[in-house]
Amino acid sequence: MSKLRIQLYSNLSTLLAAGVPVLRSLQTSKSAMPRGITRILTDLYDRITHGESLAEAVAAWPRTFPPFDRTLIRVGEESGRLPEVLTELADWLTLARRLRGRFISAMVLPICVLMIAAFVAPLPHLILGNISMLEYTHAVLFTLSLFYTPAIVIFLIRQLTPASGPFRHMLDWIILRVPVLGKAVFHYSLARFSKSFTILYSAGVPIVRCIDQSLDTVPNIRIRRMLEGSRSAVKSGQSPSEGFSPRLPAEFLALWKVGEETGDLDRSSAKLAQFETERAETWFTAFAQWLPRILYGLICLYIIWQIFLLAGGIVGSIGSGLQNF
Repeated sequence: MSKLRIQLYSNLSTLLAAGVPVLRSLQTSKSAMPRGITRILTDLYDRITHGESLAEAVAAWPRTFPPFDRTLIRVGEESGRLPEVLTELADWLTLARRLRGRFISAMVLPICVLMIAAFVAPLPHLILGNISMLEYTHAVLFTLSLFYTPAIVIFLIRQLTPASGPFRHMLDWIILRVPVLGKAVFHYSLARFSKSFTILYSAGVPIVRCIDQSLDTVPNIRIRRMLEGSRSAVKSGQSPSEGFSPRLPAEFLALWKVGEETGDLDRSSAKLAQFETERAETWFTAFAQWLPRILYGLICLYIIWQIFLLAGGIVGSIGSGLQNF
């Protein structure tokens, strides 16, 4: 669905920037979109026809338009900068989709190798009669569970537990301590905060609201806590940087403070968003390269272990045969 949203936002931004009304822009975009989203666009068109804004219309489809998108669309409408906001949103989603696609493509082959190894490695034991079919099945399931159980647990925590709950907090803490991946998530969280703040602040949104809504877009709770001191700092009349945690990168704090001192905070936050995005992409790329190699290494160790077990079984059988002889 992210690909369809990118296409929709790009089409709407182009048409709206050319002066085409929202209703006509939706109608025109609908003809160029796949069938999977035309029903949604028809509903949006009907809602706007009956007096709703675009932000109110997309709010009726929370599974298609996540909170981050809905917030920025509402801000774009309120500020009169909807075409620019939609362009920024499409660019951001394109980056997120590229990072996700790079990771998935890097994992396809290791997962296939894992599946083959899980079924093939204990097969000689079954053929030689060292284990029964039930034991073979248990061996396959045990091997697969070592890799799939953590993934399933992470998925369930993210889907079923509250975003600010203890399980989610523990998961976010663990993720930040995973080599390479932790760095990627750290800089990606800072990039989302900076990008959201730039869009909101450039649209003329009050700074307190900018901070509040930008914090809501930070995916990692630990990073959000490093940034949320800016909310209380602004409410007490101070600058946001005075509330930031000193554990944040020195260059992040320095560039943000420069923007406050020069009165050009939107440009400084835009530079931070670009800088942190580039760093996040670098770390995600490194993680996508190294994780398959680690999995290959674990698979090789598992196969070697099975070979030693098989060799031990064969040697034991030969020894028993010689003694009987």
